[in-house]
Amino acid sequence: MLLPAFLHGLTSDVQAETRRRIRAFGKGASWSEAFRDELVEAASLPGLFVLHGPAPLLGGKPHNHVYLPLLEAWRATGRKGRLDSSLRPSIYAAALESAWGTLSALAPANLPWVVAPERQRPLVEAAVRYWHDLDSLGPRFSVGLPTGQSLWQCTPAVAYALSQLGLPKDQLRHLPPGGLPELVRALA
Repeated sequence: MLLPAFLHGLTSDVQAETRRRIRAFGKGASWSEAFRDELVEAASLPGLFVLHGPAPLLGGKPHNHVYLPLLEAWRATGRKGRLDSSLRPSIYAAALESAWGTLSALAPANLPWVVAPERQRPLVEAAVRYWHDLDSLGPRFSVGLPTGQSLWQCTPAVAYALSQLGLPKDQLRHLPPGGLPELVRALA
C-alpha cells in the first residue's frame, strides 16, 4: 500500500500539514490534488498506523497518522468549519478510491462519516477491495495504544456498516479465515 509521506511524523506536525491541505478544498482542489504527495510504501515506514488520536501513550514518536485527513475534512466541513458541508460526499467518495484513503475512512476517529446510510455500502466495498493490502501490514494498527493490533481489532467502522447492512452482530465478533471478503459474502 502506498501512503502519502506527509502522514508519517509527530501528531502535531501531521495535523498542521493536513489542515493546510484541507484548506485547498475551499479553493476547488480535489482530494487527489490536496493530498498530492510523494507516495511511499507503507510497510517500509517505521511506527504504527494510528487510527485515533492524538495519542499521548505513543510517546511523542513519529507514527503514521492515517486518521487525520478525513477527520480534519469532517471538522472543516462541520458547523464551525470554514468549508461548505456540500463537499462531504465528494471528499468521502474520493477517499475510498485509494487504499490509504479507505484506511482513513475505517479509523474509529472517522465513524461520523459512516453514520449516513448512503456511505455504508461504499465503505464496505472499498474495505473489501483493499483489505488484503491493508491487512498485510500486520499488527501495526493503533487506536492510541503503544502496541499494534490487527486491522480488524481497530476498525469498528466496517463492522458498524456491515451491521447496518443486515449482517447479524454475532457474525462480527471474529473475522472468518477468509477475512473481510468472506464475511461480506455472508451478506449476499
